[in-house]
Amino acid sequence: MPGDLGGTTGGGTTGGGTTGGITTGGGTTGGGTTGGGTTGGSTTGGSTTGGSTTGGGTTGGTTGGTTGGTTGGTTGGTTGGTTGGTTGGTTGGTTGGNTTGGSTTGGRCQATGTFGRLASYPAGINPTQVAVGDFNRDGSLDLAVANSSYPAPGISVLLNDRDGGFLSQVTYSYSADAGDYPYSVAVGDFNGDGALDLAVANFNNRTVGVFLNQGDGGFGPRTVYPVGAVPDAVAVGDFNGDGALDLVVANNVDGTVSVLLNDHDGGFAGQVTYDAGSNPNSVAVGDFNGDDAGDLAVVNYNDGTVGVLLNRGGGTFAAPVTYPVGNEPASVVVGDFNGDGKADLAVANSYDKTVSVLLNQGDGGFAAQDVYAAGNDPSSLAVGELNRDGAPDLAVVNRGDDTVSVLLNRGDGGFAAQVVYDAGSAAQSVAVGDFHGDGVLDLVVTNSGADGGTVSVLPNVCQ
Repeated sequence: MPGDLGGTTGGGTTGGGTTGGITTGGGTTGGGTTGGGTTGGSTTGGSTTGGSTTGGGTTGGTTGGTTGGTTGGTTGGTTGGTTGGTTGGTTGGTTGGNTTGGSTTGGRCQATGTFGRLASYPAGINPTQVAVGDFNRDGSLDLAVANSSYPAPGISVLLNDRDGGFLSQVTYSYSADAGDYPYSVAVGDFNGDGALDLAVANFNNRTVGVFLNQGDGGFGPRTVYPVGAVPDAVAVGDFNGDGALDLVVANNVDGTVSVLLNDHDGGFAGQVTYDAGSNPNSVAVGDFNGDDAGDLAVVNYNDGTVGVLLNRGGGTFAAPVTYPVGNEPASVVVGDFNGDGKADLAVANSYDKTVSVLLNQGDGGFAAQDVYAAGNDPSSLAVGELNRDGAPDLAVVNRGDDTVSVLLNRGDGGFAAQVVYDAGSAAQSVAVGDFHGDGVLDLVVTNSGADGGTVSVLPNVCQ
């Protein structure tokens, strides 16, 4: 879609319960994550499960992560005192989801934050976004991909072969004749059965579709819910504090976000819409003012801003407060970049070839942006602790030059100069996860080049 393919967001995952810290879905991948809450993250992961259900203990807060064997997927989750947290990951476990997990200490190798040669796997035509989760509950992270183009739009699910690779895709097809094109995918346990489901924004027919997991990594028929015009991104969070995961969708043409509250049966109530800005194309979730309620961050492509909508309680949101970023922002993610326990923002600015970082001032407001160079047309961001130093790093796909840039956190909320890696032909979206089970986070990128639609995995180099 002209001017907003960068949306690739959605953020693959999130957690349930009351989230604290960083929950998020956000742009491109999975975006941030959260600790805080009582539940398990939508993407899960980790050695045992992580997963969407909760397990007892508390959670690891924003970047935290506690010791323990599992990890809580993308949004933090707990399983009896093990958790992921925003970027944190657990010490003994492997990893969780799109943006976090397993990268602090422990594990079987020492991550360097550098990446090896990519390995590619077939997906559908024009894969616009990838999300990460353990769909068959075998302890290994799998992939869900939104394939947006005619003649075969649909969702691809690639299960991990438990050796760092992936089995052949299983596809869930859409009706191309109905103009029904999936564009963004997010992961969460929507019906409380402990298995991760999928939410998909369908940009051409004003709907979001939900696929419930059948328990074995396969998915049942989708149920669709009306949203606004040209829904570019979907993210997940518990907005009304009832322990069930809700949905938020960025509607590009309408300039709104739609919030759909969970009905506690795997379905969703009708949308409630809120003004967002001019052409919103990426959304992330985080607790920005420390009240344990999930707030929203939305990037507005046409006016170069990120808007923050604070949760007023009960799943309702205040009017957006906007902050300048770069020109044509395409993706937003959430992470605690300076280690103060508060959720910060990072935005990919596609026209400027930059990434903006906005640090939380502690009251739900944000300081002026710090700007870092990226590649040509950065369209998708992911957050994860890539070199095991306890601070969340950034990965950004540069659609204009088929690369992915890695910006390592210096430990104070600032970032080192980008290191650039080949990302395959026509790279569009990036997410992170421990796909090899070695306790360190790898990168996964979607490609829509001349070799057909693929997903490519770049392994984190161990020492």
